[in-house]
Amino acid sequence: MKIINLFSIVSLAGLACISACGDDPVEPEVFADPTIAISAPANASAGIEADVNTIVTFSMTVEAEAGLSRVSLNGTTIKSFDGLTTSASIDHEYTVPDQTDLIELTFVVVDAAGTETSSATFSLTPIIPVTSITLIDFEGSATGVISYVMPETWDRRVVQPFTVTGDLTAQATVEVSMQQATVTFGVSAPGDVTAMQVVKQAPDSISDNWGGWAHMLFNLGTALPSEEVAALPSADSNGEITTGTRVITLEAYYDATIDPAFGWSDLLAVEAPWNSDPTKGYKLDLGLLDYSAASTGSDGSWVYYTNYSEYITEPNKWVTITFETKDTERFGAPGITSDKVTGFALRPTPGYDGSGNKLYLRNLKIVNVN
Repeated sequence: MKIINLFSIVSLAGLACISACGDDPVEPEVFADPTIAISAPANASAGIEADVNTIVTFSMTVEAEAGLSRVSLNGTTIKSFDGLTTSASIDHEYTVPDQTDLIELTFVVVDAAGTETSSATFSLTPIIPVTSITLIDFEGSATGVISYVMPETWDRRVVQPFTVTGDLTAQATVEVSMQQATVTFGVSAPGDVTAMQVVKQAPDSISDNWGGWAHMLFNLGTALPSEEVAALPSADSNGEITTGTRVITLEAYYDATIDPAFGWSDLLAVEAPWNSDPTKGYKLDLGLLDYSAASTGSDGSWVYYTNYSEYITEPNKWVTITFETKDTERFGAPGITSDKVTGFALRPTPGYDGSGNKLYLRNLKIVNVN
């Protein structure tokens, strides 16, 4: 009995020794959290604006000691890894959806151990690009002529309807006042294009000669979109012109080769024409107005939304005029609201009567400011 007990004690001690003297348990390896860094677009954290249906490229670097598993955007995997790669650079092309609501974008990197790290959340504002609006293309043909006399004999006008290819109307009319200019539609112009032709001429016998003055009063037959008019440069509270998000442009060609006695250098040397600096070139004034009110009164009674002045600075070539400078003689606070603009007055520079040189005009548009 003693021998058995001694053996049992020895066996138990051995087992205890084996248990106590065995290898320590292995601690799990600890990895740093994965990281993600967005390098493009620049200043993305301040917010992103992009046109709808365009691509914004996000450039990023991801790292993970445990190995990379995947990268996702708003919960959708955009890149998967084998778990062995520890560092990678990614360029992700994001297509901006056709919507106006603000979009929030968050990228997440996940490592092989299942640990996640999120990027900052980026705000993207989709922009629906505003295309140009063609008011009058000036490629149409005249469809009739009606003459009448205003109460003031010096303001006799010829009214001429003409066809239009534009975004607001298919037909418009023009009134040429004081018979000091002839307007012809559907003319074959330089550059093998069709345009409206204006020829300044000496006044007729019943009209005062104000230096080749001519008002061209256009009736669009419909109001311009109010938001488009409100986005144009206009008068501020101090009587200065604002910078709008939209502007009116016009393609013009002044042919200074017709009259050998009145070339471009002669035009630049004209002395003191009204409301013009001839050293800058051939001046055009543009006023936005309510046609129904303007057609029943003389120029002095016309009420405008705003008035601009610009110059054709080079002859014998097509140039695009951007109307964003105020007409100092007619500029002021809007006399009508932005929803009442149904026509415009276009005035070639006075002082060039009877020269015979031709002015061609095309494509009156509202466009984005560059």
